[in-house]
Formats: sequence, structure tokens, C-alpha cells
Amino acid sequence: MILNLSSLKDKKSSLTHLIKSVISTKEKQKEVLNGLKRRERILEQKSPLIEEVEDRYDILDLKDIKEKRVEEKKIPRHKAKNNNETFQKLKKDRDIKRTEEKRKKEEKRQENIRKKEQAKIRRLEKKKLDDEKREQFLKEELPVIKAKEAITIEAKRIAKKT
Repeated sequence: MILNLSSLKDKKSSLTHLIKSVISTKEKQKEVLNGLKRRERILEQKSPLIEEVEDRYDILDLKDIKEKRVEEKKIPRHKAKNNNETFQKLKKDRDIKRTEEKRKKEEKRQENIRKKEQAKIRRLEKKKLDDEKREQFLKEELPVIKAKEAITIEAKRIAKKT
């Protein structure tokens, strides 16, 4: 009898747990539904900005623009070969793209050449400036240094004599 009661209690607790989980999921579903309804109501109320945009642009014009965009999408090459005009258009687009890439590469190469030349010129100017400083040093400072050395040598010689 005791075993039966304990198993009944276990079954009861599992059932109550199951019922509670079902209730909580139902509540969550209601919350989600209420949220969706609230969003739907908000979307139904047009904001002044949306109305202003709709006034400026006719919806039909937007549809036409979308249709043109769909038409302008590239057709795969294997399909385009059947239609000579589209194939020629694809070929022309590809050629334009290639020439554009070549032009960009050439511009980049020219830019690099120009930078290298500028660096070379700066190095030469720096070298020229260094040469000028060396010449100026030799003209102005070297005689002074030699005179100082001669005086120190003379002073040492006199110091040895005395």
C-alpha cells in the first residue's frame, strides 16, 4: 500500500509539473501574440514621414524602377550567347571594366615612379647639403681647429722645457 501511495505522489507531482509548464507556455504564447498585435497596430498607423514619402513618390513609379532593375541584372554568359545583343552588352561591359582596371594600375605605377623620383631628388639634395656643410666646415672651422692644435702642441713643448 505504501509503494502505491509513493508512486501516486510521484505521478501527481509530475502531472502538476506538466500542467504548470503547459500553462506557462500558453502565457508566453499570449504575450507573443499581444506583442505582434501591438506591432501590427503601430504599423497600421502611418507616420507623417511615411505619408510624406508616399506623396513625393508614386508607388507605381517605384514598381517601374524595380522592374527596370530586374531587367538590367546581368544575364549569365551561357544564356546570353543565344541573345546576341545582350552578349555584346556583356562583352562591352567586361571590356570597359578591364580598361578601367588597366588605367588604375597604370596610374598606380606612375604614382610609384613619381614617388621614387622624389625620394631620389631628396637624397641628392641632402647629399648636396652635406657636401656644402663639409666644404663650409673645411673653410671656416678647420683652420681654427688646426690653430688650436698647434697652440696645444706648442704649449706642451714649452711645458716640457720648463
